[in-house]
Amino acid sequence: MKSFGPGLREWLFLAGSGAFTAAGLAMVALSDPGERHMAVASTAFFGLCTAIFAFFTWEKVRLARSAATDGIVEAAQGRIHTARSRVYAMGVALVVVGVLLATVPGIPWVPFLASVAIALAGLGVLVGTTSGRMGHAWLQFEATGLRVGDRHGSFVLPWDDLAGCALWEHQQNPVVVVQLRDVRRAIASAEPPSRAATVAATLSGGTFQILPLSFGLDAVLLARSIHTYVSDPARRDSLARPLLPPP
Repeated sequence: MKSFGPGLREWLFLAGSGAFTAAGLAMVALSDPGERHMAVASTAFFGLCTAIFAFFTWEKVRLARSAATDGIVEAAQGRIHTARSRVYAMGVALVVVGVLLATVPGIPWVPFLASVAIALAGLGVLVGTTSGRMGHAWLQFEATGLRVGDRHGSFVLPWDDLAGCALWEHQQNPVVVVQLRDVRRAIASAEPPSRAATVAATLSGGTFQILPLSFGLDAVLLARSIHTYVSDPARRDSLARPLLPPP
């Protein structure tokens, strides 16, 4: 990432979508009760866009603040699961916006089909998350390495086999790219062992990518944590302690 903080583009997108949302609210307030459906649908659509832009802008502000500190991820929290609440919120928002747009009186077929697609996409997210097919990944810091898992199994990225990590950005999303010197021990750590072929395919390029926002994590702190445990073996001792007190 060239810059941790939000740039001019992020602020312009946020301001533009906010202006359209405000205009939609004005239309809702000034239009006749029987003609407000279009105004409500437009406000919902641009309101969703504003919320998304605001979220990513705030995340970049948070990254900039984290870059000025020396903190790391609190590993004692145990498994770090996917932030399912965010996934549910996005699914609900897509369903609501899609339904509002699709039910606008007199809407042409092409926008109607696009609106239905939006609602169905949101419904798919909700069903997939509720059924466990989506949003089931997790991370865990261990003395031997960073364990990556999901509902099918897990594997470990050994600290001693990591060459380091880099912080990148893909479509406005920060990405932590972990680089491996050797993938053999990571493949051998697959649980259950039948998942070894899948792990080998995942690590075929000698790298592994993590989307911190999926786990509600700060990308800067996550990257710094990995770098800390790779470069300072003495810090790994704390990861060997029990995560929970004995009963």
